[in-house]
Amino acid sequence: MILVPKIIRDVEEKILKAACELFQENGYRNCDMKSIAAKAGTAVGNIYRYYRSKDELFVESMKSSLMTEIDLLERTVDSSQSAREKLLKFLEGLYGIMEKKIDLFEEYVTERETLPGINLEILLENRLVEILGELESIPEGCEDRAAVCLLVSILVMLRHFPGEGEKNLRFMEFMLNGLLVKHEVRDI
Repeated sequence: MILVPKIIRDVEEKILKAACELFQENGYRNCDMKSIAAKAGTAVGNIYRYYRSKDELFVESMKSSLMTEIDLLERTVDSSQSAREKLLKFLEGLYGIMEKKIDLFEEYVTERETLPGINLEILLENRLVEILGELESIPEGCEDRAAVCLLVSILVMLRHFPGEGEKNLRFMEFMLNGLLVKHEVRDI
């Protein structure tokens, strides 16, 4: 295990935090490395010691921010709950995260074809697939499709019905109830 001095970790954390805040406030295209460096209290050249480009910094700041929030969310999901309860709790929390960061998520979706690195949807999708896999009503091999459907539904509802979180979450529960009905499904 390589030990990284605390001061170096702190600089990188400050850069990521500043980048995430500025990307969220100004959007990807309207944010530059000079502004990020100023907000982080470091030199522009120092940012390039950690990240090769603004694209890489954007992806890493999104990933870092999202994973922090998802980790916090997962701590609220009780392992003794039924799969349905876990899924509803996770979706409610995920909805809240995405609602807070809707502009950043949309910016990512818009720019992702040109961005390097990890596909953020996969991080979310994998956790949803894991929970969906516990549900007996979802045909084996369809968990990934159900996860994508739920993620897209959240984004679409946030855009088309902003400020209607309670109604949107009730609809998600209604939709989920349809998924939970055991169906006879032919091979896909």
